[in-house]
Amino acid sequence: MSSINADVADDDWGMNIASIPAHWSCLDFDAVFENVPLTGLKIPQKEYEQSGRYPVIDQGSELVGGYTNDADRILSLPRPAIVFGDHTKCFKYLSTPFAPGADGIKVLLPKEGILEKYVYHLCKSLRLPDRGYSRHFSFLKKCKFPVPPIDEQKDIVAMIESLLSELDSGIESLKTAREQLKVYRQAVLKHAFEGKLTAQWRAENKDKLESPEQLLARIQQKEPVRDCLSGNTAWSSCSVQEVLASGPTNGRSVKDRPNGFPVLRLTALKSGKIDLAERKSGDWDRSQAEPYLVKEGDFLLSRGNGSKHLVGRGGLVPKNTDEVAFPDTIVRLRVDSTRMLSEFFSLLWDSRFIRDQIEQSARTTAGIYKINQGHIKSFRVPVPSLSEQKVIVNSLEEKLTLTDRQENEIGAALLKAELLRQSILSLAFSGRLTS
Repeated sequence: MSSINADVADDDWGMNIASIPAHWSCLDFDAVFENVPLTGLKIPQKEYEQSGRYPVIDQGSELVGGYTNDADRILSLPRPAIVFGDHTKCFKYLSTPFAPGADGIKVLLPKEGILEKYVYHLCKSLRLPDRGYSRHFSFLKKCKFPVPPIDEQKDIVAMIESLLSELDSGIESLKTAREQLKVYRQAVLKHAFEGKLTAQWRAENKDKLESPEQLLARIQQKEPVRDCLSGNTAWSSCSVQEVLASGPTNGRSVKDRPNGFPVLRLTALKSGKIDLAERKSGDWDRSQAEPYLVKEGDFLLSRGNGSKHLVGRGGLVPKNTDEVAFPDTIVRLRVDSTRMLSEFFSLLWDSRFIRDQIEQSARTTAGIYKINQGHIKSFRVPVPSLSEQKVIVNSLEEKLTLTDRQENEIGAALLKAELLRQSILSLAFSGRLTS
């Protein structure tokens, strides 16, 4: 399979155009799109309304970022347009007037002879490199676009939408089941971190408990704060900063370099776990990377994400046999094991106790929600005794194992569905779906 660009062949991005029918055209970006100027129209996120006459379209994962009633900021185009998220790589199809939100979006108007829905599905099938917070428009501009005659474009769109309609119905059922598992998971975590899961254990093990005053002394906090304890007088609470041995520590931005020292990608953060195989070779050596090396038990979290529900997600670093550092898109926390078990902290971080604080603190810039070190250090956490923490961790791991297995099965089914989607699109844009 040939690549569209030799210098990035190893990344296998763009689209294979070697096998398109002879009567199709292979067009450059500028022959397909007009880049619509947005000067004076963009609306900062802080000016979004919860409701209004016009939708604000930004590069977030949701179709609509907010609303506005300012008619002077509205983009009215002669035909449907494609919105591209420069940071998020998100494509959106817009056929009604809208206001462009924040920075980092490109509004692309398909040129005459290019069916809007055709090129939208084509863009959704492109493989673009993931460069984290970096901009991706330059990669999109280097892509080649296979374009058949207009009547064939219409046939392809009709076939794609017919096939994807059935596929999307099945995907929605899987996503509903996944959401139900998430609700169950949060209910279990809430029960645990309100102290209800171990209420009987405390009653049977009073000799193993520390008093709230002893808990405060252990975490070196002067006065109790019960803002997150829901009436549980057996526990104390403190800030995240007070249970850390070090951090929060931001990583370092590193350019790619073949055979350089390894650094994790943001994609290493996966559903409460860290995948150490998700890495690249960075333009630095070990001595430069040393302050950013990760070790077993470190807690890593994302600084930003296009979705408020994903910003701050993190997980524990597993046992690793080789050295790898973490990048600027990730924050490292090291929990003090004399104050809190890292496993307890990780489970707590995944609960609504922390998620609510993260989502309330997150601020958006160019469609990316972010939290900073100050936010992280100030988050409140409940603190039971170390003995009770161990009981909670063991109980939660037992209860959540089945949930994790079911989520993995749903994830595998969704992956198969996505592969089928890509197969449909691949057939469509190589001329084989309607031949």
